[in-house]
Amino acid sequence: MRRFRTVKFLFFCCWLALPVGAQDRLVWTLTEGDQFEVVISQKSEMETLVTRTKVKIDLELIYHMQWKVLAVADNGNFAIEQAFSRMSVRLARSKKNDLVYDTDSGQPPEENAQPYARVYDKLIGIPFRVEMTPRGEIVKVELNVKDRETIEQIPETMQARRLFEKKGLTEVLNGDGFVLPNEAISKGFTWLLTKNKKMTFGAAEVENVYTYQGKTPQGLAEFKVDSKIELDDQPENPSEKSLRLISQEHSGRILFNPVLGRLDSVTLVQEMKTEKPFREMMIETVTRVESKIGITAK
Repeated sequence: MRRFRTVKFLFFCCWLALPVGAQDRLVWTLTEGDQFEVVISQKSEMETLVTRTKVKIDLELIYHMQWKVLAVADNGNFAIEQAFSRMSVRLARSKKNDLVYDTDSGQPPEENAQPYARVYDKLIGIPFRVEMTPRGEIVKVELNVKDRETIEQIPETMQARRLFEKKGLTEVLNGDGFVLPNEAISKGFTWLLTKNKKMTFGAAEVENVYTYQGKTPQGLAEFKVDSKIELDDQPENPSEKSLRLISQEHSGRILFNPVLGRLDSVTLVQEMKTEKPFREMMIETVTRVESKIGITAK
């Protein structure tokens, strides 16, 4: 009987010693004076079919942003100064001349690119201060009065303007809402984030599921992103029919460097097919958007 108790006790001790899966505590660890270049790119492809007439639009935006860490607060939050150093656009549309502009080209813009040139040239070099937590959550975006007045003169439809606002900057830099978990995590850890978002086709509810994939062979912490969109299209005219979502596919990959204590890259891909009745016609639209972010030290 005593021998059985001894064996049982030893088995219990060995069970306690078994690994339950390696856990990683991931946080940003920037230091005062650190400098980085952040490159944000978005490539959109939209194809619309109306009564056998196909219209195709390709849009590519690339923004280069400079970061400088000004200070690290007692609570661990980072004060970061940001400024755009280069902005470019390429727009190709069916039966129309391509629109191309790059603030680094040194060439005057063509007539069709002047609206972008006027906006981009104003935005280059404007410093704005961002406060970010060690989890990567943006809690504050500040501009001085003069620069804020400049931003407010830019049409709200221009995506670049949104990057000077907390909500817009969060959606872009945080991988559409991604923030590092508050606790140590192991492979397979999953959490859900649901929010309302204004998209090109109207209002929608976006559901993001983030899953920790563990470390890559290069030692980067990898997160998988799976998303689902519910349309919230409410036409102002009661007789008008709503937009219908036919199919969707959303995926993404976020890499975090635990050694350097900062984000490495974000890649998000969204593919959707919608249709909307209009009078006696059916408008079908297929959209593909690929968004990327890369951060490198200077």
